[in-house]
Amino acid sequence: MLRKTPDWRSWCSSLMVGSVLISCLQEHTFAQITPDNTLPNNSSVVREGYTFNITGGTQAGSNLFHSFSEFSVPTNGTASFNNALDIQNIITRVTEPYSVSWSLKLLIF
Repeated sequence: MLRKTPDWRSWCSSLMVGSVLISCLQEHTFAQITPDNTLPNNSSVVREGYTFNITGGTQAGSNLFHSFSEFSVPTNGTASFNNALDIQNIITRVTEPYSVSWSLKLLIF
């Protein structure tokens, strides 16, 4: 009985296809901001392309609090906190371990 043994080219092709699939899915898997719904007034997140528009949150004086279970912004992406003019501080926490992926760039208008 003849048995076909996979050669190294077949194995490399499978590995390459798998790697491409994983790299393509990473942005969809990791690029998300998810409120954890633990505050009296929870945040709302709307994604438009690479921009995450964040509204809501719980205000206490001139502070605005947000709480997320995941906070991950893709490369060249933006998390935009839209808030009232009387807000002086935006305080954000992430409650799930190892679910933060981003770099910070502040735009003050």
